[in-house]
Amino acid sequence: MIKRVLTATPSELIAMTGRELLSSIRMSEGRTLSVNARTRCANFTDGVSNAEVVAAFGADLVCLDTYSIHDPYIPGWASKNPDDDLPCKDLQTLLGRGHTFKEVEEKVGRPISIFLLICGDDEADAERQRKAYGDIIATEETLLKAKEEGVKWIKLDSYTVVLGEEFFRHVRKIRSIVSEDTIIQVARAHGSGILNMENTRDLITKDEVVALIEAGADVIGFPAPAT
Repeated sequence: MIKRVLTATPSELIAMTGRELLSSIRMSEGRTLSVNARTRCANFTDGVSNAEVVAAFGADLVCLDTYSIHDPYIPGWASKNPDDDLPCKDLQTLLGRGHTFKEVEEKVGRPISIFLLICGDDEADAERQRKAYGDIIATEETLLKAKEEGVKWIKLDSYTVVLGEEFFRHVRKIRSIVSEDTIIQVARAHGSGILNMENTRDLITKDEVVALIEAGADVIGFPAPAT
């Protein structure tokens, strides 16, 4: 029997499949908190990862924001190979290299998602994004690697692509690459070139939400007011 997120233990939550986790969230009736924990920055507390901090303060689900599935590191943890921490010895920052995704999930004790960016069809813009964000782009190679590592929740966003058929097509392709069990969350970026919109009701329309669901999205993220 599937338990609600509110009553399941960490080990029970981690053991859930993607579809079971979605059901568990629905059963919690809106009382589930998901928090982004950034990895491309220093940890808040010595010896403790940001993911652990947000979990300790009440996050039911944790998204590893800017986490690279190809070159994983969790600032705040000691690297499995001590030499990997030497480049930051003067800052006394532990890089936490060598820990697999599943190990991170088990240590944090929460279901963990990763954040990936969608690039548009414009090759020049795609190249700029690759230079700026590296390997957190939602390429087929990255998606297959995430699938191999056991990632069951992927958050997708784009800072340059305006919602439309181009965006829906990318979501459909991503759904075709990952397993049917994988939870796909699609978010509308905050301040994504739309700050001067006259009618903020057009920020994301009902038709766009329906199109995203039909493209394979399980969760739709809305930008916060005034961002």
